[in-house]
Amino acid sequence: MSVFEVGDDVISVAGDRYIIEGGPFSGYVPWYAARAEDGVVHLIGQSALRPVEISVGDRVTWDGREYTVEAGPFQSSADSAPWYVVGWSGGHNTLTGHQLRRASAYSAASSSVETAETFEFRGVEYEIGARYCDSDGDVFVFKSELSGPHTRDGNNDRTPLGSEFRYLTEDCDEQWIWSLGEVVRMYGPLTKV
Repeated sequence: MSVFEVGDDVISVAGDRYIIEGGPFSGYVPWYAARAEDGVVHLIGQSALRPVEISVGDRVTWDGREYTVEAGPFQSSADSAPWYVVGWSGGHNTLTGHQLRRASAYSAASSSVETAETFEFRGVEYEIGARYCDSDGDVFVFKSELSGPHTRDGNNDRTPLGSEFRYLTEDCDEQWIWSLGEVVRMYGPLTKV
């Protein structure tokens, strides 16, 4: 019987895909709060869920960066988590299976906005990649990757990730920690500059 963490991509015995949102919770059986592809959260017993297998060629994410699985799974010992060789434009890395999330975990609300160059939030359309000034005078830029349980600091409002423009460098993904929703709620309105 598997134990899951928040953000794990799982499949039910009925074949439905979910993302773990909370748990395990105690009850007659251990159970989890799991978000379905349509966004509805269900309470599901642990024994009815299993991890989605990761295969060579799969697109996965970890810590806000997208990778392609190039080799694996490998097992160091019988009780260790499997690990994979993953690649991205900057090179290669080795990550364990529990660190990885499928890049396409949600079909309707995927972790990136692939065809859109804009994103609508609270009735306002924002251009991906454009610079926006907040009420404090800070300038932000937003990318197409959406915030979610897999992102740093737990921003989980499914709006584009952003960074203060003055801290952004080409080789540093560490600064993509704000979500559009968070910036609008705390420092809005935003003005395109």
